[in-house]
Order: sequence, then C-alpha cells, then structure tokens
Amino acid sequence: MKEVLTSLLDVKLEPDKVRQRIINLGYPPEIAENVTPRLMIALGFINRCMGKGDPNAIKLMLEVIGEYVETIRHELPTDKGELVLAPKKKD
Repeated sequence: MKEVLTSLLDVKLEPDKVRQRIINLGYPPEIAENVTPRLMIALGFINRCMGKGDPNAIKLMLEVIGEYVETIRHELPTDKGELVLAPKKKD
C-alpha cells in the first residue's frame, strides 16, 4: 500500500483540472504546469498554516521540514528567577 500511495503522489495532473484550485489557494496559475497530488497537498497544508494559523498544522509543517525545535522551561540563575524558554538539549 505504501508503494502505491507514494507512486500516486507523484502522478502529473492535468493543469486544467487543478488550475482554479491553485488560484483559489492564492498561488499563480503557472504552478499548475507541473502539478502532482504531492504538490497540491503541500499547497493546501501551507494555506492552512497561513490562512487559519492552525498551530497544530504549523508545528507539523516545521517538524516535516526539520525546523521545529522543542523547548523546555527551566530556571536560569537570574536576579528575578524568571522562567525562560531554552532549546531542549540533545543526548
């Protein structure tokens, strides 16, 4: 099933069938020249992150592209003893 789904994600779609959807997402119609289901999923995903500001979608997008850095709270030895965010240390 994995192989079938992966291969279907890369099938080139007919530009006329997807052009309006791409325009509705706010992208230029030229993107429709070499569009695949994988690209349409990515465009919809980015649109959800930007349009709705969905924090779960944003976190997932950052994880997928390798830019999500988990943070942990810890106290630093400051005068005020404030809690601050710091990158999680890797083992």
